[in-house]
Amino acid sequence: KNTNNDIILNTTYREMSEHYCTIIMPARVRTPKDKPNVEFGVNCVQRSVIAPIRNNKFFSLNELNQSIRNNLDSFNNKPFQKKDGSRRSVFENEEREFLLPLPATRFELSIWKSAKVQYNYHIFVDHIMYSVPFEYIGKQVDVKITNTMIEVYFNNARIASHQRSYNQKQKYVTNEAHMPINHKMMAKWDGAAFREWALKIGTATHGVVDKLLRSAKVEQQAYRSCMAVLNLSKKYSDSLLELACKNVISFGNVSLKAVQKSIKALVTNANHTTRQQDLDDGNVNPHGITRGPNYFDRSNS
Repeated sequence: KNTNNDIILNTTYREMSEHYCTIIMPARVRTPKDKPNVEFGVNCVQRSVIAPIRNNKFFSLNELNQSIRNNLDSFNNKPFQKKDGSRRSVFENEEREFLLPLPATRFELSIWKSAKVQYNYHIFVDHIMYSVPFEYIGKQVDVKITNTMIEVYFNNARIASHQRSYNQKQKYVTNEAHMPINHKMMAKWDGAAFREWALKIGTATHGVVDKLLRSAKVEQQAYRSCMAVLNLSKKYSDSLLELACKNVISFGNVSLKAVQKSIKALVTNANHTTRQQDLDDGNVNPHGITRGPNYFDRSNS
């Protein structure tokens, strides 16, 4: 738009002008005299290039383009009526030297949209999640979408870019640099690594981890649960975790919470059994008096 106060370009048009180092000057609405040379040129092309082929039939786009090219060359090489030369000669002698070379890459049309950075530091674009630096969680960002790239902007500054993915099975496109430190450590793990660690503890633990990985809609969603299960071996012991996993598998309810409850129950039972054994052996006073009766016997003093 060309308003009284400013020239307004839509984002894609402005990007194209910047890509080709061109200045866009829109004419005022219903004011053809703002661009008389353009209007006259359009009229000449309609009469000399398009009109002669209006009744022809073409059976391919290449055939149509070739016919247009032939008419266009004839139009550009046709001598002027009131001065020397032609449109071709004017271009070669007066205009060509002022043209800039074309950019190395062609301009790509883009679509812009707004998105909110989710709690998992990703944005949702065309059924796929793309990561941004975790510092922007909860922020509203602008997303530039082309056929090959996804670019994310915050306050007109680019904060992330990704190759666009068309693989619908790839739900997440994540740059490790965007992740918090604790998530970076998790990213080094995959299903095979969790299964290998679990198998070192025991077959029951491997069975629980394998079940967690296979039951998740997306395998990555189970990684935190697998890590929590396997870390129980550090807090307790490999043998206790293996026994807890055997109990969970026998009950048929395989989950992180079930494993945690099972191992806590085993620890409680073990403590109770140890205390009962000490009572039976006389090592522990059933009344809880730590000093014992001899403390009050003056004959021993």
